[in-house]
Amino acid sequence: MNTDINTDNYDASKPKKVDPAGFPDTGNGYYSKNLPYDKWLGMANGQRAQMNFLESINFYFVASISVALYYPTWAWIYALIFLIARGVYGYSYGFFGAPARLPAAIVLDIAMLAAFI
Repeated sequence: MNTDINTDNYDASKPKKVDPAGFPDTGNGYYSKNLPYDKWLGMANGQRAQMNFLESINFYFVASISVALYYPTWAWIYALIFLIARGVYGYSYGFFGAPARLPAAIVLDIAMLAAFI
């Protein structure tokens, strides 16, 4: 992901190629107005991956502790799966866009369901 926000070569008169995934804006209108679409999309995807992490970390933390009370080995396995899948999710979403996050999202959902069992 290129984090260079230099817009010197950006021509606003050229049509912008819009990603089929849409506009994952998180309220940063300043950047959406001043960055080319591809650079803004990379930035917004990275922010969305981070926001998704923050939205789910509480559940995974509480679930890991709850599982550890009775099954400490399974809690370590659960936590390891969560850490690896969450890293893959953030990396794939931030660098390759929304469709690339699907495999890691499926693993995270399975891990979440396993915590309930």
